[in-house]
Order: sequence, then C-alpha cells, then structure tokens
Amino acid sequence: MALQTPTRSRNDEERFIDEVEHPAAHAHGRTLPAGKVLVVVVVALVTAMLLNSAAMVRAGTGMPDGLTRTLVLGVAEPVDSFAHATYLDRPREQLDALFDTESTTEGGQELLTGSAGILNGSDPAPQTPPPSVSAPPPTEPRLTASPSAPSPTPAPPPSPSVRTPTPEAPLRVLVTGDSLSTYIGQQMTNITADRKVAEITQQQFNGTGLTRPDFFNWQVKAEQQNVELNPEVVVMILGGNDGWNMTAPDGSRLSWGTQPWIDEYARRVAVVMQAYAAGGMRQVFWSGPPTARDNTFSGIFAQINEAVARAAQAIPGAHFVDLYAATAVSGAYSDFASIDGQNVLARQPDGVHFSYQGALQPARLLLDAMSPAYGALA
Repeated sequence: MALQTPTRSRNDEERFIDEVEHPAAHAHGRTLPAGKVLVVVVVALVTAMLLNSAAMVRAGTGMPDGLTRTLVLGVAEPVDSFAHATYLDRPREQLDALFDTESTTEGGQELLTGSAGILNGSDPAPQTPPPSVSAPPPTEPRLTASPSAPSPTPAPPPSPSVRTPTPEAPLRVLVTGDSLSTYIGQQMTNITADRKVAEITQQQFNGTGLTRPDFFNWQVKAEQQNVELNPEVVVMILGGNDGWNMTAPDGSRLSWGTQPWIDEYARRVAVVMQAYAAGGMRQVFWSGPPTARDNTFSGIFAQINEAVARAAQAIPGAHFVDLYAATAVSGAYSDFASIDGQNVLARQPDGVHFSYQGALQPARLLLDAMSPAYGALA
C-alpha cells in the first residue's frame, strides 16, 4: 500500500506562516508602568507650555471675567515670563516670523493705537501723491483766458481701480482672509474662468482675525499684499475667529457682545480697509462670516457684520457684502441650501464654513457686488 504524503490546504499554510514563521508571532508587547506614562505626559505638557506660552496668555486674555480666566492667566503669565527670560520662546517667535504672523512693524501700529475718528471721517485716509512730472518748456505762445471768463475746472481723472477689464488686461483680484475665504475664492476662480477677464489670486491665513493683532496684524499684511501683488480689487472674508475680548487703544479691555466691542471692531475693520484702499486706489469688497449653527457664534457673527457695514460707510472705495443674511435660509442657519434648483449640503460639519458646493452662493454674491464697477466678470 502506497504511503500518502500529508497535504496542507492553503488556509493551513497561511495559518502556519502567521503563527510560526512571521516575526510578529515571536514579538512580545512592551508596556510602561503607569507612573512613567504620567511623567512623560506631564513633561510633554510643560514643554508645550514653555514653547508656546504666549498663546496661553492670548487665550486667557480673551476669556470672559471669572475664575477660569484668573486661573489661566495666573499660570500663563509667569510661564510666559520665564520662557522669555530663558529664550525658550525664541523658536515660536521664529516660526511666527516664518509664517508672517509678526505684528510689530513701523507701518502697522494704527490697528493697535489708532483713533476712532476714522469711523466718522475725522481721520482721512492718506492720499497717494501723484508722480511729479516736469512740465516741458513752451514751444509756442499760449492763449490765456479772458479775466472775466471763469477758469474751466478740469475733470478729475478716473480712478485707476475702476475700468473695463478684458482678456488682454484682466482685472487683478485678490481674495484673502481666514479659512472662510478658501472655497469662496476657488469658486470665484471657476465662475470667471470662461470669460478670462478676471485674474484671481488667493491668499488665506487660517486662524487669523482682527481681535488678536498681537498674533497677526492685518494692517501689516494689507500693506505687504499691496506691494507684492498690486491688486486692483481686494475681496476680504474674515471674522470666523474673532469671538474674543479686545484691548482698546486706551488700554481698556472690551468684552465681546458689548457696544464698545462692536465700535472697536468697526474701527479695526476701517483701518484695514483703508490700508487696502490706499486712498481710493483700490476697491475693497469685505464680507463677515455667515450664520452659524451655534447660536452664540451666530450672535457674535451678526455683530461682526454690523461693524463691517459701519466701517465700509467711512472708507472710500470700500463695500460691505452681506453673506450673513444673504446665505441664510428663512432668516436662519441651515446645513442645506437651494443652489441652481438643487438642495445641496452647503456647510461643513463645524456649522460655520461653507462646503465647496455651498461656496458657490457667496462667490456669486461677491461677483455681483463687483459688477456695477467692472461689468459682468462671469
């Protein structure tokens, strides 16, 4: 009788490899005692506090009055002083410089210390002086007007920020702001792609706003963007990160939700609008955040939009584009919106940001607001 060679099925072979031959079959788990784990966690937290102590101070300063704010600042301020004295905050400062979050430059102090007169016109926007041109010597006699005839008043030159764009000379548009501007700028680019009369550049700075110029100074950024990009039109979407207390130019602390807070926010918006407009050389179309799912945030955003609308009235060339009311559904927040006859998911899970599809609506609103000056761009 012939001997039969034992056979193994494929499943047996795989199980044999998994259980015997694979190196992981011989590995033994290693664990740390609970005490050591706790020490590692504590060391990591202390290191993080020392390396980014200024962020703790900013967070504590923005909290409402109460025990939590007192405790946070009671820890954060001594830690921040120690980190600065021992140079442990230098890596964070270098990263701030690398990502352009510095606020201390010669040109950006009005956002911190400027007068509220900018809102009523008593602080006029600086005018850009025209280039000096030497008059050529006369080559023939000139006729002079009769003394009795009134001198003709020359027509003011057209603003360089308002013209009819063409594919050969497209309108230079900068879309900037916080993360709310990302999908809106992309949709504006898509909408205007066919006509090619607008050249859109996007620059987003996530997590920024106007309540923390010690972290990111938008006046400084506006001046830099004007020089580097020379836009004709600036579209700003900002305010989603601005639910913080502020410090007024006189040093007093302003709690969000109060009228002084709204006044100060309007002043800061006006300062940045003025920086972009550069004496009327550019048109600025500014939108605050839309409605939010959370009622507290939605209330703050309503006040931000109120402040932006007020600031736009004070700055030549500035326009307020209301996305708060215009993208609401029946006057309130909604995850869904009707766009082009379809019910689409218009917001992201955080209940604030627009989805990519939902950003089509605010993008169209902004382009419509620009059309009286520049014609149809789409």
